[in-house]
Amino acid sequence: MDALDRIYRQSQELQRQLTDARETYFFNEVVHSYQWWLMLAALVASYTLLWFLIDRARVVPILLVGWFVFAVATAADGIGGDLLLWDYPRMGLPWGERLLQADLIIPVGYMLIYQWYREWKPFFVACIALAVLYAFVLEPFAIAAGVYETYVWRHVYSFPIYVSIGLFVKWMADAAERVQTRNSAA
Repeated sequence: MDALDRIYRQSQELQRQLTDARETYFFNEVVHSYQWWLMLAALVASYTLLWFLIDRARVVPILLVGWFVFAVATAADGIGGDLLLWDYPRMGLPWGERLLQADLIIPVGYMLIYQWYREWKPFFVACIALAVLYAFVLEPFAIAAGVYETYVWRHVYSFPIYVSIGLFVKWMADAAERVQTRNSAA
């Protein structure tokens, strides 16, 4: 066995130990805690609100925005957690992303502003307001509730990321909508 194979096997064993530790912690400390119920309630409330507010005539591009945001948020959470920038002491599930509920809730705001603000300038203003809400209201609330913990991360770092996510997904969804419209007309 060469050195790289040994390192790979060692990382597999460490991953198994981490999974076992997370499962034990989750089932003994997290599941059914008030934080776990809070995040579950926030998830259900977010999608219930979306169900009532979504423009059913534009549901596909709006859900595409949600999917793009979910993908970016999930990747960012994985990277940030692995780099020990932040963590979620009350994870949603012991496997996968640390707080899947948050990664599922975040897209709802972006979907609604995409639905309500078709033009770039109003969308940008709404995106800034959403970024302020997420970075400077919801993140501190999550810390106070014991759901989110930062190590070297500051809320001010999150703000431009939330804005950038919104701008990126609008550009992607608008481009997809243009392609669909062009191909439907042909």
